[in-house]
Amino acid sequence: MTFDILVKGGTLPDGRIADVAIADGKIAAVEAPIDAEAGEVVDAAGKLVSSPFVDPHFHMDATLSYGTPRVNASGTLLEGIALWGNLKALQTREDIVARALTYCRQGVTKGLLAIRSHVDVTDPNFKTVEALLEVREHVRGTLDLQLVALPQDGWFRADSRASRVRAWNAVAAAERQGGRVGEHGACAGGHRLGHCRALDAYAGELRACAGAPRPDRRRTARARAARMIGDRASTGGDQSARMLAH
Repeated sequence: MTFDILVKGGTLPDGRIADVAIADGKIAAVEAPIDAEAGEVVDAAGKLVSSPFVDPHFHMDATLSYGTPRVNASGTLLEGIALWGNLKALQTREDIVARALTYCRQGVTKGLLAIRSHVDVTDPNFKTVEALLEVREHVRGTLDLQLVALPQDGWFRADSRASRVRAWNAVAAAERQGGRVGEHGACAGGHRLGHCRALDAYAGELRACAGAPRPDRRRTARARAARMIGDRASTGGDQSARMLAH
């Protein structure tokens, strides 16, 4: 039998030394050794051969922006958020696309083939969302880029109701363009699962009232979040499947 690619003598994650045969873009065999002809033979002796790496939490709209507009002198999260607010006002859609594509190319060369990235939807010009949707289409077929709407300026931090309405409408618009409301820092399991469900509850309530604020919406969302946290030990299912969406 002839294969398209034959990777010889690589070390698998479990420590075994094996050959990997590839045909029609798929792994056809993993054995030691594979004696067959191939269009291309790769010597992987002494190298790790594994499944692609996955980055489940990233902020691609801010990637490779170190030092712009200045360095985070304190190294704190609060200063970092403030710097992002400055950068958001300065950067163009073209800036975001160029930086993101550079990062994607760097990631692919290191074996990173799936990224779940938040995208700030509180940019009044919406260029962050538009830029990363463009990037997602550019890398489609090479890298799985999953985008999740993130209201960086907060659901309830805004001083005015008008600001909150703009944030909700931005999230609704992001969903219409192929994104979704997501949980910042969400995880697939473990001790933070309750936190994931709490934020998911907020997201669900705010999606429902996007553009149409209700007097009791905050109380309703918090009550629902409390209920979801309370039953976190008994609720199963694949949290990541709900959080990830093209």
